[in-house]
Amino acid sequence: MEKTLKNFAIIGVGSYIAPRHLQAIRDTENLLLATVDTLDKYSFKVQFFTEIERFDRRSEKLRKGTEIERIHFVSNCSSNYLHDANWRLALHIGYKTGDFPQVEKASPESFALPLYPDVTGSQQDDEVIGAVKAFVG
Repeated sequence: MEKTLKNFAIIGVGSYIAPRHLQAIRDTENLLLATVDTLDKYSFKVQFFTEIERFDRRSEKLRKGTEIERIHFVSNCSSNYLHDANWRLALHIGYKTGDFPQVEKASPESFALPLYPDVTGSQQDDEVIGAVKAFVG
């Protein structure tokens, strides 16, 4: 049986976690179509954007294309204050409502904490846990 290639896009390709996503795409012999970040750190032969609006426009054109052309999955590797907004963009590009019913059911009651490799234990205790406690009451 012939393998069906899947097309990927990456938001935040310059982040510390992106190399793992890039390696996984390569290891599974899939295709990377577009990336976005403030700088091109990896120089893949893909459409690279430094402005999220241009990435969104190109992704929308690909989304409306044929099955072979469209983006199937979006990896959100950003770890900054735009993480949530980037996930919303990623969901718009690569998926449609109903693709992940369990996630959609849990989403309104969930939140994610960005993880950074240089966060110390005391920062987790003082800042992260404190912020979570303040948020949930």
